[in-house]
Amino acid sequence: MLCMFAMLFQTPVMEEWSISQGTDIDVDFPVFELWLQGKRSKEILEFFSTGSPPMRQMFSDDIIISHIRDQHSLYLFLKSYLEHPWNFVILRHQLNPQDRNRLINTYYTFNHSFARELLNHRISSKLRKDVDEIANKLRIPIIPCFRYFDNFRNVLNKFDDSDLVPITDFVRQTFAMSDELARWYATVIFLQHFKFDVGKKRVQFLTFTDLCSISMSIMQYWTCTAPEDISDYVDRELFNRLHECKNVDSDGVAAVTEFALARVQESGEGDTDSKETIRAVIKELFSLAAHLKDVKEIFYNLGKVAESGSGLSQKTMSLILDALIDYDWTAHVEKLSSKDLSRISIKDWERFVSCCKKCIEVVHKSASIAY
Repeated sequence: MLCMFAMLFQTPVMEEWSISQGTDIDVDFPVFELWLQGKRSKEILEFFSTGSPPMRQMFSDDIIISHIRDQHSLYLFLKSYLEHPWNFVILRHQLNPQDRNRLINTYYTFNHSFARELLNHRISSKLRKDVDEIANKLRIPIIPCFRYFDNFRNVLNKFDDSDLVPITDFVRQTFAMSDELARWYATVIFLQHFKFDVGKKRVQFLTFTDLCSISMSIMQYWTCTAPEDISDYVDRELFNRLHECKNVDSDGVAAVTEFALARVQESGEGDTDSKETIRAVIKELFSLAAHLKDVKEIFYNLGKVAESGSGLSQKTMSLILDALIDYDWTAHVEKLSSKDLSRISIKDWERFVSCCKKCIEVVHKSASIAY
């Protein structure tokens, strides 16, 4: 652990690292992570009191503190590369790919509670002054929160300069992040760019992980297959066609309700008292479809669907949505007086309900835990 980097040296006056072509950069990751947490040298020194045997029994405090300071100088040197990971190519002979990837993923990892709170706002530069207040509210260390915030801004700005999609692929390739971390940042970009409102009371119980799951489903089902850039990403033509669901009358809602109820009862779930609740769910689903054009309200409207079925079990809700995926939309349209519904194809209906199934299951499950 206490590698002194024989070929990596400090300039005493500037306290900066300088690297020769033959230098191997050796990062002490436990110390690196403690620096990221905002720990001071004396606090990190205590870290070396643990282990078997404790490092403080093997080395003097002066040697350990010197190592800690060396690692801090190394961290400051690497910070500009971490902020612009594509520049790591310059250090390809000094830093092995495994350590580079670990550095990037460690540096860009963030607290989900902090991210969830930020997403209630526009993540603009003006919000940075409120970071300490948010950290205090969440009772988490302040110093790392500024890094989380700056990283979000960095990724958002880089995306704004390119507008390339799919978003997850852009993040993963540009910042060399792990798949999971790229999905997390893609969620932040997606929610911020399209100004989804996730701050309303009805959806406040959704965790960052919930928002990520829902965002990934929306990007899977409700986006265009080959968009040129972010302006063409959300399939607004699909939303325009589904807007015709505003013409589904009470008879149409009743027909779909009977179909879903029969499927639920075939599985041994629900009872006659469930009919009105199922009808309320179906009605809210048609309302959701009709209002997808109002993109920023999608999460709120998903919450309304889940709330309408709050008296149903998770299994019953899944059965209803499975039934709707199998529903013969063409036959349904032929029975209705409004021919405008014929604009909605079977594929449109399947895309709509398949996404709803994944999203509403997440919302319904989280709501049952929260309440």
